[in-house]
Amino acid sequence: GGQCCTAPDLDVCGVCYGIATQPEDCIPGVDLSFDQVSVNGNSISFSVLMGNTVPVAGWQFNLGSTPQGVLTVNSAEGGSSELAGHSVSFSETGTIVGFSLDGLSIPPSFDGTSLIDITVTVDNPYAILGLFDGVFSDPNGDPIPVMYGDSFTFGELPEVPQAPSGLSAQLVESINVQLTWNDAAAVDFYTVYRDGFEIGQVVEASYYDAD
Repeated sequence: GGQCCTAPDLDVCGVCYGIATQPEDCIPGVDLSFDQVSVNGNSISFSVLMGNTVPVAGWQFNLGSTPQGVLTVNSAEGGSSELAGHSVSFSETGTIVGFSLDGLSIPPSFDGTSLIDITVTVDNPYAILGLFDGVFSDPNGDPIPVMYGDSFTFGELPEVPQAPSGLSAQLVESINVQLTWNDAAAVDFYTVYRDGFEIGQVVEASYYDAD
């Protein structure tokens, strides 16, 4: 299933029928971004645009949302991955994977081409969608660095909450801590961290940290 060519058919990177004309074009890289976004109610259709300097033999990325858990992936098909004969699978939670058992690759495209067409539903009045955790490889199995474009905002974002103030801590029985703070406007819940790690979410302006 591979391509055969002679020396005149190689680009400056040594890729058969490649499109690189300058040495800097040979630096491996993939750029991912949202493209051709269409919104119908709580359904969103879009393409994931991929610019790649080297052939892509296998790929994976995650589609996520803020708030978490409001996004469901309904389909992922078409695009350059289908043209290259890649098998594509996806999870409803946002992991999209494509590869070829025959060693076929997606050719370089500096201007970008649709890697995959995706439809999702959002169970929330608003959400920020983002692409992340991309894992792309060339025909030799070597990893390709991935960069990401801007996120996509669905709906109208709510008012930005005020920062809470007046945090105080009271020691209880020498090993527990009662945290309290002043309630803030436009807040749905608070996330509490200890040493940089999340330990709880609360609606009230207080948290009891045991042990």
